[in-house]
Amino acid sequence: MGNALCVTDLFQGDSFDAVYEVDEANYIGTGKFSVVHMCWKRNQPEKRYALKVISTTPSDHASLTRIYEEINILQVLGNHPNIIQLVDMDESQRNKIRLVLELCEGGELYDRIQQKQFYPEIEAKVLVKNLLEAVAFIHNKGIMHRDLKPENILLASKVSNTEIKISDLGLSKISKDYPRRLPRSHSICGSDFYLAPEVIKQEEYGREIDIWAVGVITYVVLSGSLPFFHNVLHKLYRQIVERDVKFPEQAWKSVSKGAQDFILRLLQVRAGDRLTAEQSVSHPWLRGATAGSPMHSFSATDGRHGHLNHTQSPHPLEHARKVNGRGAPGNGRGRGTNSPPVAAANVSPPGPPQGMGYMHAPAAPPRGQYAQQNYMPLRR
Repeated sequence: MGNALCVTDLFQGDSFDAVYEVDEANYIGTGKFSVVHMCWKRNQPEKRYALKVISTTPSDHASLTRIYEEINILQVLGNHPNIIQLVDMDESQRNKIRLVLELCEGGELYDRIQQKQFYPEIEAKVLVKNLLEAVAFIHNKGIMHRDLKPENILLASKVSNTEIKISDLGLSKISKDYPRRLPRSHSICGSDFYLAPEVIKQEEYGREIDIWAVGVITYVVLSGSLPFFHNVLHKLYRQIVERDVKFPEQAWKSVSKGAQDFILRLLQVRAGDRLTAEQSVSHPWLRGATAGSPMHSFSATDGRHGHLNHTQSPHPLEHARKVNGRGAPGNGRGRGTNSPPVAAANVSPPGPPQGMGYMHAPAAPPRGQYAQQNYMPLRR
């Protein structure tokens, strides 16, 4: 596990097209600069892969550098069960780079949450543990992902709700001198609803921003709604930097206090107060989470809300993809934000971070602390 791929040895003398057959007539995904087809090896047609074809411009050195950095990161990460794997690559076509990646037939976690409306706690534990084990692996390679969100987490199959793979490492950053030097950055990038406070305040940040994002994702998985939301960007940012998070009774009455404690220990405003990925896996809420738990129900009923449907209770997460273009936060698939976060949020930076560690994390606020503040569910 974790062995790097040597792209110079991929085809062993054969051309890419001699090795692979591509279903060029159909797309399984499209982007601004890329398309994704299904492909398979000619001598092993039963095994399907995703072929990402990236269009390149030779004069656009910045974009080419970013693409090669992502390829390098995928090579460094190698083969981990919960991270998308780079299988092959090819540059034989003019102005194109072709990447053969694992095919995840279950689609995005975002869409699975839409189907289920929320995850029962027993499933959420397994999913979050798998996610954190992958994040810990990424961090231990000297890498931070910087854009963790349900859209960038894929389900390995249509039948499992918890077998996930982290994808889309296009914004990831690797330390070239790890472990002597940790990955750090000042760049404002990521997706608005999942940004950590230090990113919004334009402070130097590190791998802790991924932990914040996992806290947001855990909240979304358990409730089907975002912990921080506002149509006005600077008000959204203020919610984040003040950790204005609530656990409304209707959505959380059947979720354990351990789950809420886990989320709040990841959503610490000071980066140094958050649990690390490895510490998070050992949190009491995740102990006992195993892949042997029942994982295949698509029922949206567990006694918490009764039966949910879009007539009775529209899925609040939907709005995350719909609010761009109206002075609102970027959509859920956004690649970065160009807004001046500190000025927009009108907030003062906090004091210096305290020491990292589970034992130093401040106690979770009492459940009723936010009772007087308005909870705004996300709707279309």
